Amino acid sequence: MKNASKILSVCQSGGVEAMLAINPKTQTENLSLHLDAFKYLQLLAVPPGKAGQVFDESIIEKIKFLRAHAPNAIIEVDGGMNPETAKKCHEAGAHLFVSASFILNSSNPEEAYQTLLEATRHHKDHHSVR
Repeated sequence: MKNASKILSVCQSGGVEAMLAINPKTQTENLSLHLDAFKYLQLLAVPPGKAGQVFDESIIEKIKFLRAHAPNAIIEVDGGMNPETAKKCHEAGAHLFVSASFILNSSNPEEAYQTLLEATRHHKDHHSVR
């Protein structure tokens, strides 16, 4: 990111919160520069693009890194979410989970959604699935 302060300024003047989206290949060393500026962090657990991609397990370590270096940030994980991956992300410190394929490709989307909620509920913090 070349100009985080400009992006944050535009967002603030428009009355919206900025979220820093982090691609799966972004090295954790490159994240430290911007963590203080953003309240919301989104980790992509799959390369940007089509739904139904396989969850990248290296994201777990990135979540732990972000939690340690930005303890007050809201961390969202998007991509490859199912009950197992959502639980791993939750335990690593993520707050929000975005799921498309697991829910939409299910024969019972409501039940799939509830399964994801249950996988991320067993913690003192409030977390949600979107």
